[in-house]
Amino acid sequence: MEKVQYEELDNVITKIKQTCETLLSNNKLLSKAQLDQGYKLFSQKFGPDVLKGLDGELLLNTVFNIGNRDGLTYWLEFKNNDDFRTSDYGSISGGSAFKYVIFKRNLDDKWVTGTPRIQRFCHWMKPYLWLEN
Repeated sequence: MEKVQYEELDNVITKIKQTCETLLSNNKLLSKAQLDQGYKLFSQKFGPDVLKGLDGELLLNTVFNIGNRDGLTYWLEFKNNDDFRTSDYGSISGGSAFKYVIFKRNLDDKWVTGTPRIQRFCHWMKPYLWLEN
């Protein structure tokens, strides 16, 4: 029984490798070098050391402002240019912005948290972000 399972597993692994080779040769899959370049760029913009160096409103806008095309949320959902294509790495687009703990809404530039049904608004007053009662 075990030998049969290993043979099936070997067949699956072989098929996966063949599919990857075909996708790479047809330029439908990024090479390791291309992936590494994207990882490096993302890390240079949003790595732990970069984010640790930000605070206050700059940190909020970099991480949670969904309208900021140079911010983390935009890169995770929509970034698509020659430098970086989110879809190559697994986009999290779709659904609502409530998947973030907090976000700055494009409609009215308000900071929002909660759920789509129970929205809570926040106000930035240095050095804190306050929830509206």
